[in-house]
Amino acid sequence: MRRIFTWLWLLVPLLSQAADTVTTKITPDNLGPGEPFRMEITVTSTGDFAGPVLRIASELPVLEFIPLRFSGQRFSSGNTCTLLISGVAPESPGLHRIPGFTATFSVRKIEIPETRFFVKANEPGVRQGFAKAVLEMPERTFYVGETVQALIHFKHGTSERITGFYGIESRSETIKSRSTVINNPEDNGDPANSLSSENSKIAAIELTPTQAGEIDVRLSGMMFVEMNQSAGQLNRDRPFSFSRKIKVAHVPEKNRPADWNGAVGSLTAGPVSLSNSKPGIGEPINLSVTVTGNANLDRILAPEVPHGDLWDVMPANDKPRAMRKDSQRTFSYTLIPRLPGNLKTPSVRLSFFNPETKTYERIEFAPQDVTVTGRAPEKVELVAIDPAATIGATEKASQRATELLNPDTTAGGTRTRPNLLAQPSTLVWSQLGLLGLLAGALIWSARRDWLHRHPEILRRRTALVALRKARRLSRKAERNGDTDAHAHACVTALRAGAAPLVEATDVALTAEDILRAIPELTAPASVRAIFRRADGTRFGGAMTAETLNLHGDIERCLKQMEERLCA
Repeated sequence: MRRIFTWLWLLVPLLSQAADTVTTKITPDNLGPGEPFRMEITVTSTGDFAGPVLRIASELPVLEFIPLRFSGQRFSSGNTCTLLISGVAPESPGLHRIPGFTATFSVRKIEIPETRFFVKANEPGVRQGFAKAVLEMPERTFYVGETVQALIHFKHGTSERITGFYGIESRSETIKSRSTVINNPEDNGDPANSLSSENSKIAAIELTPTQAGEIDVRLSGMMFVEMNQSAGQLNRDRPFSFSRKIKVAHVPEKNRPADWNGAVGSLTAGPVSLSNSKPGIGEPINLSVTVTGNANLDRILAPEVPHGDLWDVMPANDKPRAMRKDSQRTFSYTLIPRLPGNLKTPSVRLSFFNPETKTYERIEFAPQDVTVTGRAPEKVELVAIDPAATIGATEKASQRATELLNPDTTAGGTRTRPNLLAQPSTLVWSQLGLLGLLAGALIWSARRDWLHRHPEILRRRTALVALRKARRLSRKAERNGDTDAHAHACVTALRAGAAPLVEATDVALTAEDILRAIPELTAPASVRAIFRRADGTRFGGAMTAETLNLHGDIERCLKQMEERLCA
């Protein structure tokens, strides 16, 4: 009896745990299409309150037709707090719902129930429009790395005016976004037109897909709304959200130019400028080329300009991002002329993939005329003479150069032998060795790329190695009469052989999983028995007494798995 009272005393704190009561309310009660509302979530606790809310901004359900935004938290006496959520009613009349979700507080998580509300239809002949945001986005297949411009039009209402927006963000992990403000062509730069036109502001969102497939693009943000005094509304900021599914593909490999550097879009060649059209020999000049168009200009690399007989070319540099203009990019090359005369600068070419025509195109900047003054350098001797060297040292240097050029000459009665690397046989074998290393590197790279495109082959090879290793351990345990080690080795081999066939982790497979994946195994009863011996006690089952006599059956099953992996 005393023990029973002791257990009841220990259970008192658990039985008296604090209970939470959650109620939701939406104001105003009668909502019109597109009308803003406030959702109040009141949480009351009988014990210690859960504390401040932590991650509710990311826990709110994402609904395209019912944008939601966390506005704040208000504490009251009696362990009560209220979460304030700003929202906008959908345009379609009828009954709508906000799904339930879990709100994370500093102490525990609290379940918020589903909330339903009704949107009434506008009366016939009465137009009551609220400020809203509309997403405009192209409808086609996009490409990885492409910069897609989506436009958000902020539209005035009959009694409301949008004055600004902020906090535009994308929740997709495979989309990089950046937002800017562009002028509305209907405003014509006149503030008076901005007050009366339907589209007062436009936000340009640059979306860059980073992964192929079907991607869910989710955009959300807040807009500032200025209301007339007679409207009676209290909200000044209002959330908006959009959800679109887009298809993203990789640019085609067929007909891809060798100099393509990741440019996707529509590009045109802009102006070309030279810092000096009449330089001297060896005097560096700057060649600047400008690329314009609607493309992923921030992601492309500078086109390569190789060296030539007439010019030395330094790598191109780019202007800082803050100094760039919209829809254009400028690359600057440093050129050093080698010879005098009337020369032309090297041509600069840039290949890009046009998503509209789905073909690769190329733009080319025309070479510029340059007049190089000065004299060409004279013939340079093979051995440079140091003016500070002594006369004897100069003579020895000249004699050594003559010996290297003519190996048949003798010095002091001794025949001069050529350097080992200068011998023809050594040169041939060294070149053959370099060619062999290059061929081996190419074969290794091709094999690595092939395995990367066929990961199932690598998984089969890895499973085959693991199966053979465990099989050797099972044979050793069978010879030693160790039943436990034999059972564990057999189970490890069976799991390793079946893992690549079901694309699962081998340690998670059971006997039934293996038999479903490979129904043609000759001894299913032996497979189940060996699993009961190895893992029976882990799952509360009975352990098989002796399994060494099943070695032959398991060997035949493992041989079947090995043949299937090698097929």
